[in-house]
Amino acid sequence: MYKKNYKIVIEGEFDIVPLRKKSVERYMILFLEFGILILFLYNFVGSITEANPVKNHYKIYNQNWILQFKNSNDVIDLPYTANIPKGESYLIEKTLEDPEGKADAIIFRSQQQKVRVWVGDELIYRYPEKRNKLEIVPGNWNLVKIPDDGKEKKIRIEFSSKYTAFSGRINEIYYGNYSEIVSDTRHKYLIPFMISAAIGIFGVAVMGTAFLNHRMKKRYTGKHNRTVYLGTVSEEILGMLLIIVSIWACGESKVPFSNISEITRYFITFSALMLIPIFFMAYMYIRIGENSPRIIVNLLKADILLFVFSMLMQVMGIYDFPQMLPIFHVTLGINFLTGIWCMRSQIRRGTGAFSRLEYAFVIIILLSIMMEITAFYCKRYQLIGIYIRVALLAYTLCMFLESVRRIYRTIRDNQTLTEQLNESRAELMLSQIQPHFIYNTLSSIRTLIKISPPQAYEMVYDFSNYLRANIESIRNKKIIPFSEELKHIQAYLNIEKVRFGDRVDVKYDIQTDDFYVPPLSVQPLVENAVKHGICKKPQGGTVAICTYETEEMYYVEIEDNGIGFQREKDQVKNGKGSGCSAGIDNIRFRVSVLSNAKLEIRSEVGKGTKAELMFPKADNRILLEEKETILFRKREKEGKV
Repeated sequence: MYKKNYKIVIEGEFDIVPLRKKSVERYMILFLEFGILILFLYNFVGSITEANPVKNHYKIYNQNWILQFKNSNDVIDLPYTANIPKGESYLIEKTLEDPEGKADAIIFRSQQQKVRVWVGDELIYRYPEKRNKLEIVPGNWNLVKIPDDGKEKKIRIEFSSKYTAFSGRINEIYYGNYSEIVSDTRHKYLIPFMISAAIGIFGVAVMGTAFLNHRMKKRYTGKHNRTVYLGTVSEEILGMLLIIVSIWACGESKVPFSNISEITRYFITFSALMLIPIFFMAYMYIRIGENSPRIIVNLLKADILLFVFSMLMQVMGIYDFPQMLPIFHVTLGINFLTGIWCMRSQIRRGTGAFSRLEYAFVIIILLSIMMEITAFYCKRYQLIGIYIRVALLAYTLCMFLESVRRIYRTIRDNQTLTEQLNESRAELMLSQIQPHFIYNTLSSIRTLIKISPPQAYEMVYDFSNYLRANIESIRNKKIIPFSEELKHIQAYLNIEKVRFGDRVDVKYDIQTDDFYVPPLSVQPLVENAVKHGICKKPQGGTVAICTYETEEMYYVEIEDNGIGFQREKDQVKNGKGSGCSAGIDNIRFRVSVLSNAKLEIRSEVGKGTKAELMFPKADNRILLEEKETILFRKREKEGKV
């Protein structure tokens, strides 16, 4: 039987639905674990950045710079943001001081700004070195080597930006030995990059676990089972979302002097930022399913249109990505707030689409995004942005652990299903080989031996085929050709026609038999039609067996003109009542699990009963391919290939 925390739903399709009650203790433990992780990562990053060997150089060259803009000269400490209109140039200057005599370079980060550097009256550096067609000026790490005769001279750095959000911004300037500056700066920004990359790695892992989960589930639920399909697709989209977030975060980590050009990084980073709302809304839509609020669909369409519009504006040179940053930020906020609202609604309704833990982490991510955006627009923007990265990593770990947990549950459920299928197969076989049927058949054969030996001979042949088919069904044969099942049906009906004579009439309309069915999936329905349908009428009746196909389905119909069911419609549908065999539920379960088929039974009192089996062609092809693969490998081992 199933574990206590699971229930089974059989409505023509088979699925396992986890109960939604979660223990409070489990949430407390998970929150504690992630809280410890966040504190550890934050303290670790802080200790790394504070332990920078060139900290003394930072103090010297972050202080007492002179900002020159128009007619003003202000003494500032870096980093600093001045209120300067876009397109205007501004200078900072300071005398180069090197008490130890080892400094030979400066490095600083410019944010969508043009840069020129003078030592004395000599122009020694310019960024960008040449113009590009789109007039794009990406952010850049400016590594400027100081000439030997430039020490103790004044250094002047000129900035200008055509973007309001970045005009007037001046980041830290590091001055010292070239190799030390490069090494220490990379080291400082490597930690955020590694956290960002870890998000993508776990995103790939989430996609991998979703794929494995789908592969294990489809064996029992069928490839086109909507519940399984949507569940695994939502996990795959989540994995893609995490990968895109990782790409954006890696681009924003600003690791200096990577092999990727700044232009390439510029396009990749901003494209990933614009794709985040699209994949987030797609994840929400697939996760909730058909009952998704209309606002999710509308936002998804709007996000796609915004992405296309932004790309066109950038390529045509009308608006650059940095100019559209406010639109991106507003869009991101609206999408996240909508997602949180939808999550809360689903949790309150008890649909089981989202867990409270995931809901809590999304709120934490939203708060960290708000902190980052607020710092950006309040002119206190930091390059690292550690809060949002740690929050995203914690959420990613949470979802990865959930994916692993789902795989474990799937393995456990598959084992339970296998046990139930074996029990079902044995019960069905035992229900088919009933002692009174065997005794009556043997008694008929005994009588025919004296009256009509040729007819007795044929009946013994049919009876042996009938017994063989029932006994073989207990083996691990998942599917058989319908032609084999049809032989079993014919053997049974031949026996019954001998026993009951003209009271049993059979009509065949077999338009196709080139498909696969689970063993003993059709024959018991025929037996029900004979025993509980026409044989309960004094004059007997007719059993009609028909097969045909459409573009998507194979159909098998068993119809009789017997007494019909004397139960309500819902009980008839579920195969319950005095007029039906107790094995109907068993058949429904087996055909649903093994071939994703549906069984429908309709009956009318006094007029008869019709049972209809529907086998999806797509799943039938998959079963056939698997069977052919197994046979090929078996023959290959035997050396016959």
